[in-house]
Amino acid sequence: FSAYRVRIRNIYPGRTEPNLLAETNHYVRLYNKRVVRFRDSAVHDTVETGTRRVGRLRAPISHFSGRSFEHIERKYDDYTTLQAQVLRKPIWWLLLRLPFEYPSAFVRFFILRGHFTGGRDGLRVSRIAARARMNRLRKMLAAHGGVWATFQ
Repeated sequence: FSAYRVRIRNIYPGRTEPNLLAETNHYVRLYNKRVVRFRDSAVHDTVETGTRRVGRLRAPISHFSGRSFEHIERKYDDYTTLQAQVLRKPIWWLLLRLPFEYPSAFVRFFILRGHFTGGRDGLRVSRIAARARMNRLRKMLAAHGGVWATFQ
């Protein structure tokens, strides 16, 4: 194999173990850099494997993505600012999504990604992520300038 996919289990700030049904991502993170590489993007950290075979590691990685909930909020704020600078979407698309972004993102994180099993911490992470997704659209609108600059 030229690359291996690994399960990454997210752990909430202040905890030492993931909750029972913790969000688990499956990413290529172990790879031969002479054969495959990261995608050339400032905002998408995907390893491009092409047609190469990808193995799967059995043991998961415990991922402590934030030292605190405030740290997670700052990371999201920095990341969405970068996305707004790099990604360009038409104004009509942003305006169409804006009213639905927070509720749909909250459902996606809290229910579909299993943060409901994390109790208050899962609720808090879901709210932070949904707010960040909505703010990303507002920043993208502001990047268009003119009257849209008031959306930031």
